Amino acid sequence: MQKIPLGVLFILGAGISLSLAFTTSGLADYLVTKLSVLTILLFPVIVILIVYITMIIGNTMSNTATAAIFIPVVASMAALNNWPPLPFLAAITLSSSLAFLLPMGTPNALVYEQGKIQVKEMIKNGIVLTIFAIIMISVFTIFLYPLLLPETS
Repeated sequence: MQKIPLGVLFILGAGISLSLAFTTSGLADYLVTKLSVLTILLFPVIVILIVYITMIIGNTMSNTATAAIFIPVVASMAALNNWPPLPFLAAITLSSSLAFLLPMGTPNALVYEQGKIQVKEMIKNGIVLTIFAIIMISVFTIFLYPLLLPETS
């Protein structure tokens, strides 16, 4: 425990606190009602939007907080629209875990805390990884997930 950088603990704690405030304040429910307009879009478009938004926000704040905020919102949105929630929740879980651009993502915070890599390098290499991750998670969610678990899709 003594070897864990203090900054990483603050990021995790702040992320969990932020997600709790997000859901208890009613902001999550408010977003669900505002995002209900997405029902006019096709499933692949909704998946790509959710993955893209989760990846972008996950790169600017803790991935724990990103998942904790988006999972209840999208689960409520799926229930409201009678969509199967598991494909969306799997996409959020994967995309919030793959934050490559900035030190805000928890894995990046561990690397950045060591002082051996600059933010400029993270961004340069992270853009390619982020685009690749968005494509792969979207393809998995749209095409492979229904084949692997057809009863939940």
